[in-house]
Amino acid sequence: MKQTYLEGVKVLDLSRILAGPFCTQNLADMGADVLKIESPKGDDTRGWGPPFQGDSAAYFQSCNRNKSSLVLNLKEAADAARLGDLIGAADVVVDNFPPAVRERLGVSVANIKRLNPNAITMNITGYGGTRCDEPGYDVMIQAESGLMGITGPVDSEGFKVGVALVDVLTGLMASNGILAALFRRERSGQTDHLHITLYQTALMSLVNVASNTLVSGKPSRRFGNAHPNIVPYQGFSLADRRVIIGAGNDTQFKRLCALLDITEPAFTELDNAGRVQQRETVIARLQARLATWTCARLFPELRAAKIPHAPILRPDEALQQVATWNPDALLVLPHAELGEVRGIAPALQGCGMRENHRPPPLLGEGGETTAARWLNLPRFP
Repeated sequence: MKQTYLEGVKVLDLSRILAGPFCTQNLADMGADVLKIESPKGDDTRGWGPPFQGDSAAYFQSCNRNKSSLVLNLKEAADAARLGDLIGAADVVVDNFPPAVRERLGVSVANIKRLNPNAITMNITGYGGTRCDEPGYDVMIQAESGLMGITGPVDSEGFKVGVALVDVLTGLMASNGILAALFRRERSGQTDHLHITLYQTALMSLVNVASNTLVSGKPSRRFGNAHPNIVPYQGFSLADRRVIIGAGNDTQFKRLCALLDITEPAFTELDNAGRVQQRETVIARLQARLATWTCARLFPELRAAKIPHAPILRPDEALQQVATWNPDALLVLPHAELGEVRGIAPALQGCGMRENHRPPPLLGEGGETTAARWLNLPRFP
């Protein structure tokens, strides 16, 4: 059997909901041995349905594969002591508790370092600074960070992204940080306490929009499916459906004009800055030409001209389509009680990624066996 990237790395996962579990699932996909600690009621997302598969919510299944589950009631002294033993054996400890809760549960940085000086800790919270004790929820962060303010139709009040994107990005950034800390520990023996907030991740995700505001001093606004800095780069209505077409440079724009039989130099020679300034005129002209085309007729022409384009699909349509051209994008995992669990494969591919995935655990599944192995015991006490 090949060696995975994180072979032998023990990750103690105290997190719940999405950002933390998504972080530890990324590590598990790379081969880490992830032990998920759950309360007797389980992670909240086990009940976030329908849809359910058996007693397992699809939401929980999306971010908990390749893990073992161990039930501990951390309010009880005996289970708190068991947790301390596991901290002592872990390479990485991940949680998303605010500072006061970490202190109460005995998982503060100081206590973890006392139990295991070699452990890397990752704490995920909603906010930092003077708001460090406030809980963080993705939709609230989207609203407060400005992300919702730039999303949705131009004349709307602002829309949230269709998934908990801030949670997902925070999980990715957290796993990146853990990988860096593991590399540093390997090279120098030094360990780190890492902290990441949903709010700072949301600000980070504003990228060019935040930069536009900081440079220009002007407030950002919603562009719907258009782009603030590139024209054309947005949705258009064909005769049979809505699509996205983008001309990321002047050459692509000229090809699009040629395809649509627009020939006057005053239009075709506009550079991107000029097109942005004349956005409404440019888009109206293109839309008038595109309105008579069907998707089946237009897309082969766009593909031949190397002009970026895509249909606007629902998730079910996207999942059906990807199965036809890249079936490895989907996972079908056998499950003893549920038959099989279907999901999305890891985005990252490489020779050190896990090949044999395990479905998300039932509550308490596999945890005692994993804990006993970590502690070199015949059974977990």
